[in-house]
Formats: sequence, structure tokens, C-alpha cells
Amino acid sequence: MGSRSPSGKPFSVILAGYALDFHSRNACSKCTDDGCPRLAWARRTLETWRDRQARRRTIDAPPREGSVGSVGEQIQEAEREAARRRILDLAEAERIPAEETTRAVPDRRWRRGQK
Repeated sequence: MGSRSPSGKPFSVILAGYALDFHSRNACSKCTDDGCPRLAWARRTLETWRDRQARRRTIDAPPREGSVGSVGEQIQEAEREAARRRILDLAEAERIPAEETTRAVPDRRWRRGQK
């Protein structure tokens, strides 16, 4: 978005704010009855800036209790969770139900069959 001012906002965001402020009081040479391209640019710029700021706040938000801190750690935690789910799914697919396993035969019965 360009260079940053001492306030920390990009220059294009500051300029967009000035354009909106100017248009609230006057009409520029580009204004028509259908609208103004400068005003449309200013709105898009500010909406983009606000969306980026909102995303940064969610990424940079302090971690909740029991959660992981940095973005890299969050990615690693998500990968670990996905791997854990895959392993559990594989184990469930390979599991043999108790009904299908052989039943233990008491020792006396086995001996009777041998005679």
C-alpha cells in the first residue's frame, strides 16, 4: 500500500481519508451525477485497509487459554491435529469388531474334542 506515515498508516489510506473528507464538503472536477471515481477509489482503499487490520487483529490477538502463541505454532498445531485425526481414522478402519474375533474355548471342551 505504499510508504507509511509517522501515524503508522500507509500514505494511500491517509489520502483516501482526505478525499472522503473533501467530497463531504465539495465536488471535485471528476465528479458526475453517477458518482466520482476518486470517491470509489477512496472507499475501496479504506475498506481494504480495514479488512487487513481486522485480519491482523485476529492473527495477532493474544492466545486464549490452552492455545498456541505465534502463527507458526498455530500452523504446527493445526497440522498435528490433522495428523492425529488421520491416524485415528486409520485405526478405526483397521479395527476388528469384537463379534468377529474368535471366542475363547474353555480348556475342558478343547480336551473333549481331542479324544
